[in-house]
Parts: sequence; structure tokens; C-alpha cells
Amino acid sequence: DGNSVILGVNAAYNNTLTNVSQCFNITIAPDTILELKGNESDYMLEEFKIGLVQNPHFNVIPERENCTVFIKDNDYVSVSFEEERYILQESNGDGTDGNVSVCIELEGKTQRPVSVNVSTSQCGTARDGEDYCPFDNMEITLAPDASPWNEIDGDTQCFSVFAKNDDIKEHLYENFCVEFVAYDDCVNIEENVTEIVMSEDDDAIEAGFTSEYHVVEEDDDCRPNTVEVCVNSTGQIEKPIPFYVEFFSGTAKENQDFYTLEYWYQYFEEACDGNSVILGVNAAYNNTLTNVSQCFNITIAPDTIL
Repeated sequence: DGNSVILGVNAAYNNTLTNVSQCFNITIAPDTILELKGNESDYMLEEFKIGLVQNPHFNVIPERENCTVFIKDNDYVSVSFEEERYILQESNGDGTDGNVSVCIELEGKTQRPVSVNVSTSQCGTARDGEDYCPFDNMEITLAPDASPWNEIDGDTQCFSVFAKNDDIKEHLYENFCVEFVAYDDCVNIEENVTEIVMSEDDDAIEAGFTSEYHVVEEDDDCRPNTVEVCVNSTGQIEKPIPFYVEFFSGTAKENQDFYTLEYWYQYFEEACDGNSVILGVNAAYNNTLTNVSQCFNITIAPDTIL
């Protein structure tokens, strides 16, 4: 009758029973909510109690008056980075280290906080400690206010990743990774690695000609003569830097008294790209060059005109 159970249902005046047992079932409702974490040994699980109500027909044994039922949760939540790729600039424009906000999102309902540990990893050309500020096993707590009395449906937590602002001219789109691990069996990991792309390098080198002027003799034997002109840079570079040469005719006339680099490339098949010259052709993220020079030749056209 309601919450009653019959003990010794077959007992009768002619059928005496001794030490009788009776069992009944309790139904556990299924859900998709991540609930308290634990195992059978520490009982950090959801629980409820069943109690026997005293009545005139029997005396309840005090130490066995109640029974506790623990519910071991088998639900999961999904955790992933909000974006597959984030853009990080070297500087904020005021000389301070650039930073980008990276976000981790939780999908699903939970009645307890969920933690992951986040680290940087050198998966690309950017170097930890030089191009960006590394960190290791930084704990990020999702749904920090969740509890059995405060169910949270989804959450997003963000943290900052910092660049290191330097004065080295580097490649655009250097990259590194941020990844997380979850030491929680109830976390289903979706995407646990995101790429950080360093899209802007605000550094510049100083460069100039090594000499203000050059004197070269014209060859009257109908052979072109050349003069070597050099450009020197001050500063560090980790990528080749093209510089562009512009010619201004004075009394000497372009393509009559001298040839521009573009003209020389077109008609004499020299290996150069228009009027550009590459400074630090061997510079790379793992080969920093300092105070680089690069020279190129200008061809003087021969003639027999006074």
C-alpha cells in the first residue's frame, strides 16, 4: 500500500516462517547530466536513503534502520577549443607584448565543475620563450559554479596567450600550438589542439647604401662595364628581406648610358626579380642574421659618344 512491502507473504498460522527476507526494486531515472564524481571506495556519488518505519508488528534494528543507495554517474560532457586557429600579433601597437584570448567550451549539462590542463607546444616555427610565452599544465575550470543545486548547461572559459615583442624581423605566419588534456573519465575530448598563428611582425630593420657615390670608367671598346653597389642593414633578421631599387636619370640616361636591373633581367637574362634585390637570402627562423650586406651590379652601357 504505497511505500509498503510485505514481509513473509506466505506466513500463516499453519506456516511459520523464520528469518524472512523480502526484496523490492528501486528505479534509477536515466539522464544526460554529468553529476558528482566518485567510485565505490570513496562514495563521492549521488546518494539517497531508504528508511524503515517502525510499526506495531516489528521492531527496527537501530543500526539497520536506514540503507543508502549511491548512484554512479555514467554521463559525459564534451570539451573542445572554440576555434581551430587563433591569430596572435607580436605587439599590441604600443610596444607591449601582443596577446590573444583562447577559449575552451563545454557542451552538455553538468552538476559539477570540469577541469582541463592546458599547455603550449612547439608544433611550428615559432619558438617558446623567444616568440611567445610558454606555459605548462595550466588548469582551466569549466562550469566552476556547477553543483547538485546549480545545474549548468554548457560553458566557455577563456585565457590569454602572449607573444614576446622583440626587434627581430621575422617571417609572417610563424605558428605554435596550445593543447589540453583532461584527467577526468567523464570528459569526451573533441578538439584538444588549436593553432596559434603569429600574423604580424611590427619590426623593421634599418638599411642604406654603404657609399654615397661610385665612380666607374666607361669602356670604349664596346664592352659593358659594371659598378658594384652595396646595401648594408642594421639589426637582426630571420627571413630574407627584399629591397627595391629605383633609378633616377640625371645627365646619364636610363637604358642608354646605364641599364636598370629590370632592363638587364629582360635583355640579358640575369637572375633577379625586376628592380628588387634580396637581403639575407639565407635568413630563417633557425638562422638569425645580424647586420647583413648585399651587393648588386649596375651595367654601364658602352658608346663612342663624347
